[in-house]
Order: sequence, then structure tokens, then C-alpha cells
Amino acid sequence: MGKLLIVLWLLFITIGCYYQTPVNCIDRQDYELVLSGEEVYPLDSSSTFRPTAVYTYNVESETPFLIVDNEQLGRIDIYNYKTKQLHKRIQLTGEGPNGIKYRPSGYFFHNMDSIFLFFNVTQELYLIDSSGVIKNKMGPLTKWTEQFKIPTIDVSGGMKPLLRKNKIEFCTYGLASSNGKAGVIYDLVKQTIRSPYTLPAIYKRGWWSGLLYDRFGQAYNEEENLVVLSYGADKFIYIVNQHGEVRKECASSRYLPEQLKPYATEVKSLDVNYQKLWKHEALQGSYSTIIYDRWREVYYRVAFRPLSESEYTSPHLVWSKPVIIILDKQFKKIGESVLPQGYYYAIHYVTPEGIYFVNRDAYDRNDNFMSFGRFSLQKVM
Repeated sequence: MGKLLIVLWLLFITIGCYYQTPVNCIDRQDYELVLSGEEVYPLDSSSTFRPTAVYTYNVESETPFLIVDNEQLGRIDIYNYKTKQLHKRIQLTGEGPNGIKYRPSGYFFHNMDSIFLFFNVTQELYLIDSSGVIKNKMGPLTKWTEQFKIPTIDVSGGMKPLLRKNKIEFCTYGLASSNGKAGVIYDLVKQTIRSPYTLPAIYKRGWWSGLLYDRFGQAYNEEENLVVLSYGADKFIYIVNQHGEVRKECASSRYLPEQLKPYATEVKSLDVNYQKLWKHEALQGSYSTIIYDRWREVYYRVAFRPLSESEYTSPHLVWSKPVIIILDKQFKKIGESVLPQGYYYAIHYVTPEGIYFVNRDAYDRNDNFMSFGRFSLQKVM
């Protein structure tokens, strides 16, 4: 009898350690994001406003900068953040030793001497400085991707890379065909690549291919050395510490179903009806990228509210109703705000004054300026 009790006790301990403690989803509305101003920058006659991402640099110094790329024109514009005037322009395409044949698909701004350009066409990574001088060419990454079946690097739609200790970490898409892998980490010194993350359990419940369900975003808390992962199909976020240990926290939207459903229960062929796939996502919503605000020590997770049958008339409307889920530094939900119409969730930056989202409607009304709405975190009264 004594041995039986010991066996049962060990079994209890084993099961208790193996399964995670259930994570409760608590819906609080203590804080909200409130539109509190606009920042406007002039555009010259040669400019259009079609950025893949916006970065800030030295925002707490005497000479802060705003960095905006233009993928269509193949250049990067650096503005003085205080005066709102153009400080420098980096032409990325041209002939000669520093000429770049293809327009970059996206970029990552680290500082004036370290600007990384990524090219989907060639799967290459270039390092340039603010004069446009090419300091290094890396890749193509394709050979590693094919060898290890790593998911495809994603630098679009606000999916910003991050740089940690000589490693650049990319968001990815193609999760459905990645053998259960997510993310790409490229070692700039060793020039090796790996896929560090395993897909959450929800992706085993069916076929999620396409759109945001098939992507993930990440945020970096440098002070605590934490990477936070947000998957399109999952109400949970995943926090990775410096030792690679992962825990999850609920970061759900009150507007989305308790659990999203896959498009199908089994893998579909490449001739899938994408019109139906778009509609499937539109009618139940999805999750997207996550942003860290170090000044207020909060996280903003983007989600998309479901559309009704009558509202859905085009695939372009799938992401037309964004909301921002607000999480405190312990990853507990403290609020949720609807992003007003005209503001685009994917083009954003954060400063001591608030989080900024690009105002597309303002540009459509007057293409001589680019405008960003400032949203302040305020306690609900």
C-alpha cells in the first residue's frame, strides 16, 4: 500500500509539472488609447507615402530623427523629429559599387551606421550606413531556408525585425508549411540561420494557411530581455526569456470568439479558394502584431474585429476594423481600444509622448504631407 501511494504521488507530481497552470482570460477596461494630436511632415514633389515601416532614433536627445522608407521609390528619408524637416535622403537603387539592383522589400533601422535591407527576391540581407554605403552583403538566406525548411521571412505589415547581440530576428509567414516552426534568427557573425520557435497547440487543430493566421509578430523588451510572440490564430501571447524558457498569457479581444476555428480540418492543396479563405478570416477576426512601449511599460496587441456577412464585400476589408489590446508589464489586460477609421495599424512608432499610427485618410486628402496620429494612454474615468 505504501509503495502504491508513493507511485501515485510521483505520478501526480509528474502530471502537475507537465501541464501548464490554466491561464485565465480577464477582460478589464482600466485604460484606453485616446487620439490627442497629429504630427505632420512635408513631402516634396518627388515623394509618395508608401512606407513598409517607420522608426525613430534618439527621440530623447536634442536631435531626434524619424526614419521613413519608400519601397516604391527605393529610398529612405530621415526627418528631424523636432523641426519636421527632411534631414537626409538615402537613395537605395542605382549603378556603381554602391548601387543596389533591386528595391528592398523591407528594412530595419538600428542606428546611423547600421541599416539592414532585406530583399525577398534574392533572400539577401545588406548592411548599409546613412550615406548609402554598402558595408556588408549577407546571404542569400534561401539555401538555409530550403535545407532546414524554415518559414519565409516577413518584413511587411508592421512585422519589424529586432536586433539582439549580433543576431537579427525576423517574423515569418508560411507557418502552415513550416513543419511546426516559426521565426528566423540570423547570426550576423557566424552567418548561420535557425528557426527558434514551435507553433502553439492551436495550429494542430486544423489547416490555417494564408493571411494573418499564417503569420506571427514579435516585440522586444530590452530592459528585461524578453521577446513576446503574437500568432494570428491564437488568443494567447508567448513570452520568451533570456534562457529560452517560454510561458503564455491570455491577451484576447472582447470582440473575437473565445477560440478561432481553422479553415479546414486537414491540409488543403494549392488550388484552395482564396475568396472563401479571406471571408473565413473576415467573419471571425484574427490577431496580429504586438508592440512594446518602454515609456509606459505596456504592450499593444493588434487584433481585427469580425465583419458581418453584409459588411464583407471585398478581401480588402478583412483588416478594416482594428482594435488595440493593452497589456501591462505583467501581461495582464488593462484595456482595449478601437483604432479610429483612417489610421493604419501596421505603420507605427512609439515616443515618450505616446504611440503614433499613420493617418492614411489625411494623406488621401492632401498628398503634400504625411501625418501620424498621436494616441495617449489614459485611465478610464
